[in-house]
Amino acid sequence: MSGVHEGLEARLFEHLGAAAVAVDREGVVRLWNDHAETLFGVSREDAVGHDVVKALHKDELAEVVQALTSASGLDAEVVLRDPLGADRLCFVRVSRLPQPADGAIALAVDISHRRLVEQRLEAQYAAAMVLAVATDVEKATRRFLREVGRAIGWDAGDVWILDADTQVMRFADLWAGPGVKGEHLAEAGRTHAFVAGEGLPGRVLASGGPVWIPDVGQDDNFPRKTLVMEAGVQAAFSFPIRLGDRVLGAMEFFHRDPRLPDEALLKAMDAVGVQFGQFLERATALEAMQESEALKASILKASLEAVIVIDHRGTVIDWNPAAERYFGYSREEALGWEMAEMIVPEDARARMREGLQRFLETGESRIMGRRHEMVAQRRGGARFPVEVTVVRTDLPGPPTFTGYVRDITERKQTEAALVEGERRLRHALEAGGMGAWEWDLGSGRVEWSASLERIHGLEKGSFAGTLEAFEADIHPDDRERVREAVDRALAGPDPYRIEYRIVRPDGSQRWLEAIGDVRRDSSGAPVRMHGVCMDVTDRREAEEIRTRLYEGEQAARAEAEAARARLSFLAEASRILSSSLNLERTLAKLAELAVPRLADWCSVEMVEEGGALKHVALGARDQELRQEVRAMRERYPPDPEGPQGMGRVLGSGEAIIYPEIPDDLVAAAARDEEHRHRLERLDTRSGMIVPLRARGRTLGAMTFASSARRFDDEDLALAQELADRAAVAIDNARLYEERSAIARSLQRSLLPPALPEIPGVDVAARYEPAGEGFQVGGDFYDVFQRTAGEWAIVIGDVCGKGPEAAAVTGLARHTLHAAWLGEHTPSGSLRLLNEALIKSGTDRFCTVAKGRIAPGQGGATLTVACGGHHRPYVLRASGDIEIVGEPGTLLGVFEDVTITDQTVRLGPGDVVIFYTDGVVDDRGGSADRSPRTLMDFLEGVPRDSAGAVADHIEEQVRKANPDGPQDDVAIVVLRVE
Repeated sequence: MSGVHEGLEARLFEHLGAAAVAVDREGVVRLWNDHAETLFGVSREDAVGHDVVKALHKDELAEVVQALTSASGLDAEVVLRDPLGADRLCFVRVSRLPQPADGAIALAVDISHRRLVEQRLEAQYAAAMVLAVATDVEKATRRFLREVGRAIGWDAGDVWILDADTQVMRFADLWAGPGVKGEHLAEAGRTHAFVAGEGLPGRVLASGGPVWIPDVGQDDNFPRKTLVMEAGVQAAFSFPIRLGDRVLGAMEFFHRDPRLPDEALLKAMDAVGVQFGQFLERATALEAMQESEALKASILKASLEAVIVIDHRGTVIDWNPAAERYFGYSREEALGWEMAEMIVPEDARARMREGLQRFLETGESRIMGRRHEMVAQRRGGARFPVEVTVVRTDLPGPPTFTGYVRDITERKQTEAALVEGERRLRHALEAGGMGAWEWDLGSGRVEWSASLERIHGLEKGSFAGTLEAFEADIHPDDRERVREAVDRALAGPDPYRIEYRIVRPDGSQRWLEAIGDVRRDSSGAPVRMHGVCMDVTDRREAEEIRTRLYEGEQAARAEAEAARARLSFLAEASRILSSSLNLERTLAKLAELAVPRLADWCSVEMVEEGGALKHVALGARDQELRQEVRAMRERYPPDPEGPQGMGRVLGSGEAIIYPEIPDDLVAAAARDEEHRHRLERLDTRSGMIVPLRARGRTLGAMTFASSARRFDDEDLALAQELADRAAVAIDNARLYEERSAIARSLQRSLLPPALPEIPGVDVAARYEPAGEGFQVGGDFYDVFQRTAGEWAIVIGDVCGKGPEAAAVTGLARHTLHAAWLGEHTPSGSLRLLNEALIKSGTDRFCTVAKGRIAPGQGGATLTVACGGHHRPYVLRASGDIEIVGEPGTLLGVFEDVTITDQTVRLGPGDVVIFYTDGVVDDRGGSADRSPRTLMDFLEGVPRDSAGAVADHIEEQVRKANPDGPQDDVAIVVLRVE
């Protein structure tokens, strides 16, 4: 370059907008423009006239230097760190200079901004896709951090949640990529909490906006500095998780190298924070509502206490099953009635009403929040003692009150019996010359009753209270035997029992018998001995007292054992009833459980539509008895309308017990001679028939029969409790089935009843809902004709489940049908759908893929547009696999969306597959597991028909999800014939 031309070319290179470096054939720099100074950090004076190897001495430029010195061509992307410490992605092209220059020139363009824009779009898309399928907050948070961090090219991230009560930011979750020590970041989070203005999360809380730290090691307000730097990161930025004007928390990302602030990235992440805040609020509210409703329902149904809820006027607004049993009013009768009128005796109603009014006016109450004993009244006027706790329910509007009522009749009787028993025991001890003692091994203190002091001839209260004082009273010849007996009791399971002599202060001797037990702690170590000591000089009287005490102890143990057996029986029944929604199989297990615990045989009959009885379950002690009872039930089924037996129980809803069944009762119940012979062969001597009641209706009855035992009131109460639990399970199963039927019907209405026939194209579709069957899913598909020769294919996924998701699904299908009449391109239809979703005001969004297929001579033309949905696959007849279309933007979130059309040509044998998230869902896997793609399922796929392809994919999805899909599965397959 020389002269005018050299000056002109130099000025042109200055205005080029790219770094320009030219060298001669010797590798000496001849051109070095201003952009080269800025990009490479070397001045023109230090470069021009010098060897290019010295001017471009950075390792990452070695390939560029090689191309310049050899005058060979090169196109490459290079990452450079500029003088300010920021990494810049550059595209470098090296070309040979023509003669007579005889050298090479390199042009470098900074493309960092373009790459950053792409990364931010990827981050927003990744965030939206994670939240679109998220159901679990913890899993969604970790995946959200990972996907967004990878999209923006940062190395780790964490989430801090604001404690609304204390206004303190607390660590919640963490993602760490390769090269970052996640355990150090986790420890830094767990050991710190920040108030407004403190640390990076605290600064975000104080400002309500994003904060960037180029290098945490140089920041004066970063308390976690040591641990974070040990984790291997340096730069950090954070942005708020917001819901409207409210800050719910903060999200941080870390980079292993220092990074200068990037305002565009912070702005993009601010929008991501709003997305996550909306998801967090929805997920938290939904989880709290579901837990609250489920907990309330289970508590109210299973509670043994009566739970009554009233409003500020004293009117009943909730009434659980225990309240029905206590007071004799069904829930339907109780709702809307004044509580005082129903269950408070007339002479106490005025005080109850005055107390309610006083609390409403002053907030003062003598019973609110405390246990209070009072007298209640059953239907019919019978009174009984209860224990009541009343609490105020904090809800918007006038106050409501919840009362927990427990029948304490049995407790009162027990307390009275205990008082009487203690009185009798005291008299018995005194009358029998007995005394009580207790030895605390920890303190060494020995306690004697006054009667034991009298036995030892001491004045009341004069015993010294030590083991040494006790041993001093023992006859010298018996002391060693007593010590050995104590040691054996402490060392083993045997009780302490021994007879020995004492010497009273007046010198007289008495024979005593001591009986005691050892109490042990959870490790088995002895902590206390206690027992009684009696004067057995008069052996006869002492033996009689001891016998009565022993028999009383045995009776109490037997009663306790019976109570434990009843509780165990009911617990097992509850487990069976909750194990399955298959009524007949569950009731069969229940009938078997009742044998032989309650009866020799047990049968269950259910009332069907029209009032007929259906025998559904039978349990018997042996196969012969089972066959005999079944044959009798088939030949002589119970009369549901009869005046006695089953008919009486079904009509009245009250149980019947037959403690004894004499021969004349058998004869009276027999319908004919054969029936009488069958009843006699069964040899039933006692029986019970109890109703299956739920929500005020009698659903059927359970029959219990025994040939040996005599049923009593305790047996009847146990049988009725078993029937009540079975009835609730039956009622719940029926409600579940009704809800499932409604959900299935609604789901069918959201899918096309049949697929159209497309000339030259074979079409098949598959749909499998996820979940329990009573939630309507958001996946949908449709295939319909637009004009002669053109058909539309639609597949989509609305976030969430339930009625709101179904409504958005219906809106999407109808909008796409209507849009197709006036809008020729798939992308135009999806933009119209996005506008309709925004205007509808719903907070649901959806992903949709739409295709237009036009069969023609020798194949077909397919045009595809995607709004945030999985792009369809094309399986070529040659064996190649292609993915068609661009991802596009989610629908229903942003007013401006980016959606493009892509057209491909299909030949004979080519297959197109549209699908939804359920096909590739991997939420059941580990956090490290790579997500599935449709490609994982296409190995060995048959291609002879669209149906065969759809069946193969559906089978592969089932194998990958043996417990059922985590999300709805929808597949549409088209094959060009």
